[in-house]
Amino acid sequence: MAIPYLEAMQCLNLVAPQRLADALRIADARVGLKSLQEGCDSRLKEVVFSVPDDQFHWFRLVLRKMAERYERQKSGAPVLPQLEFAAPHNTLNR
Repeated sequence: MAIPYLEAMQCLNLVAPQRLADALRIADARVGLKSLQEGCDSRLKEVVFSVPDDQFHWFRLVLRKMAERYERQKSGAPVLPQLEFAAPHNTLNR
């Protein structure tokens, strides 16, 4: 059985935490929300554009959350647990 979003997860693992915001800008450009900047990191662009179309929405959502979390940690703000990444409630009560 294939793991859903496996390729998207593998691509997320290739992005260094300090590059998450750059990757998010490239992802936004991929969906047409922003224009792609000249001189952006070609390797990062390759990673973002290699995510399959059917997994890209999930990739971009998780990338945004990871970038936000990294920025909060960097600024010293307390980081609360993210419910999006938590185990389902019924899993915790077994």
